[in-house]
Amino acid sequence: MQSEWHRDSVSQSTDFLKIMSNKEKSIIDQLNTAQQSKIEQNRKRLVPILSSIVFCATHDLAIRGKLSCSGNFHDLLKFCVESGDSVLSEHLSTCHSKAKYTSHCIQNEFILLCGNVLCDQIIREVNSSLSFSLLADETFDIAGIEQLSIGVRYVDSSKTIREEFLGFSELQTLDAVGIATYILTSVEKYGLDMNKLVGLGFDGCSVMAGKENGVQKIICDKYPKAKFFHCASICSSYLPIRNNILD
Repeated sequence: MQSEWHRDSVSQSTDFLKIMSNKEKSIIDQLNTAQQSKIEQNRKRLVPILSSIVFCATHDLAIRGKLSCSGNFHDLLKFCVESGDSVLSEHLSTCHSKAKYTSHCIQNEFILLCGNVLCDQIIREVNSSLSFSLLADETFDIAGIEQLSIGVRYVDSSKTIREEFLGFSELQTLDAVGIATYILTSVEKYGLDMNKLVGLGFDGCSVMAGKENGVQKIICDKYPKAKFFHCASICSSYLPIRNNILD
């Protein structure tokens, strides 16, 4: 009974019985609990930072000033600390200088994540609607790069016609086949149910509106229920849908 292996066996069996009777947590559970607690603490620290970014975005305020460490975003954080946000105050005063989560890189990452969340929510609403129309238009950005913006127009659950922006990206080719391929690839990436596509809204240039080889012709060949309308008249494609719903 005094041997080392016997004492170890008794200790292990006692611990085993306590764990099985739920009197104590196993080492794995204890580690998981500590890890979960750390995650919750970190999330609480990120809430005021993320809220400040969302506030600037929803009020059309520039996040940064001439320097990345100045501007409305950092002023909002200071305001939160002065207003009594103890969690944010402790975080900014005790964290490592490279772990404040307030740099311009983190700001951009938060904006990207918010955009992904909003896009997923829009896609769910569109896929739950009876049908939708697809809107697309090309434009040059400030650097002179051709960009294609993609949006949707649909009737939501409250029978309200809504138009939402999904995203934009640089076009590699400017011909009809290239643009049509990019649009179809993008909607597949977003997860839109293309069986509900009933309308296309583009501008009137030959590349987009061409009856023989235009973008609208290529997409309509793949999705016959879709009807093309010049972008100024896209709302007309929703009148039959809206009337049927309201009736």
